[in-house]
Amino acid sequence: MVDFDDREMEIDEQDCCYDLKDHVVPFFKRHIGELYDFMEKRRASSAEPIETIELLKLFIQDWKLPFDMRRYMNAQSDFIRKNIKEGCQNRQEIVSHWIKIYAEKHRSRAILLQCLYLDRVRQEIIPAIEKMLQDFKEHK
Repeated sequence: MVDFDDREMEIDEQDCCYDLKDHVVPFFKRHIGELYDFMEKRRASSAEPIETIELLKLFIQDWKLPFDMRRYMNAQSDFIRKNIKEGCQNRQEIVSHWIKIYAEKHRSRAILLQCLYLDRVRQEIIPAIEKMLQDFKEHK
């Protein structure tokens, strides 16, 4: 039934990636209320101070949301297309099987890559996100 080789399904960085730069701050802006509540709860339950960058990574791991869902889905579709043999008879069945077996692995890998990306751009994004959080708190 399956028209792809599991060994070919190894997911690497290029398979989950899209240009994240313009999507990080808008993502957190769209979820500012949830982010604020999440950070408050985490900070209240921790004996040690937690850096903002660590809380951002925990938030996206907890929520399991790509920064840009459309671009993430396009990257996933490209990955599926690349790994399902051309001209297969039961394409829809094979895609359904792939989603059942590999979609969670693909999403987890993409979320991990987002966390790594946050580390790379932390100097650029932290001030903007902390300002959004402060503004949210003041207008709450």
